[in-house]
Amino acid sequence: MRFKSIAVAVITLLLMAGCDLLPLPADKSSTPPIQTTAPGSQIQWSFYVVRHAERADDGSEDPPLTAEGQQRAQRLAQMLGNAHGVAVYATQFQRTQSTARQTAQVWGVPVTTYDGQSDAASLTQSIKGAHPEGTILIVGHSDTVPDIVADLCNCDVDPIDDSDFGNLFHVDIGRDGSVIKAEQNPSY
Repeated sequence: MRFKSIAVAVITLLLMAGCDLLPLPADKSSTPPIQTTAPGSQIQWSFYVVRHAERADDGSEDPPLTAEGQQRAQRLAQMLGNAHGVAVYATQFQRTQSTARQTAQVWGVPVTTYDGQSDAASLTQSIKGAHPEGTILIVGHSDTVPDIVADLCNCDVDPIDDSDFGNLFHVDIGRDGSVIKAEQNPSY
């Protein structure tokens, strides 16, 4: 029992020392979300960042979502429905717009289109400037989501494989600018 208490204390100290999203092992199914929390901080922003859901392989540059992708977008809206979000952002492509649309409808906000080529720091600063506080969903791509999350949490984020559509990142930022929470749900 004493070993368990020491192990819990060591893990807690390690988590409190930084906000890095730790790399997940190859078998993601048994891995709980990675989370760090700064005690006593008040949340100013809660960011949820996802890659678009599964896209059809129709040979076009702007494919729609598959039936599986539509179901994933619906699960996302159900998961975030009680968050009372203030904004939803997505790139101009139909796969990101379709992923974002259901959550936007539940929250009663429009989907704001952003340029997927803009750098992550400019994007997150712009969003923070437009929304002084609140819960925000950003839908991007496998090559943009890690940079967006890394900018928000000031931490390292592993690349997303082109076949991986299931990552949900959640970053809470305090009124003092500190990262209160940085977690990754590898499958939603």
